[in-house]
Amino acid sequence: MTQPLTARQLVILVLLGAGFWFLGAMMVRLLLPWGLLEPALAPLAFALAVPVVYPAIPIARRAAGLAPGQLFPAVSIATMAAMFLDGIAFRFFHRIYGEDQAMLLGGAAWILWGAAVGMLLAYLMDRRAAR
Repeated sequence: MTQPLTARQLVILVLLGAGFWFLGAMMVRLLLPWGLLEPALAPLAFALAVPVVYPAIPIARRAAGLAPGQLFPAVSIATMAAMFLDGIAFRFFHRIYGEDQAMLLGGAAWILWGAAVGMLLAYLMDRRAAR
């Protein structure tokens, strides 16, 4: 059975989620001017999300001192914190991501994809560790 996350771990994970959210927002700001979030190049940007997201998982594992089986719940908590911030920022402070409001849909899609990639990777890592 998986150990529940401690209060200390939850705080660390929420802070990491906020930090990863900011990095994701800056990635959107970087990718938008290059056109990587336009439909024709979006598959490339989506593929780039995997190596961008992957390092966040071992960082979270170490920073929060996670036990086996805690990785997926932990990444879910960090992702939830990031998604809360994304929802607020996209609605009220969208210029964080870039100036062209019409292009922000591509940024939002990339962020959602990256969040799902992180959760999938954490799930697979937890599953592999349980074997």
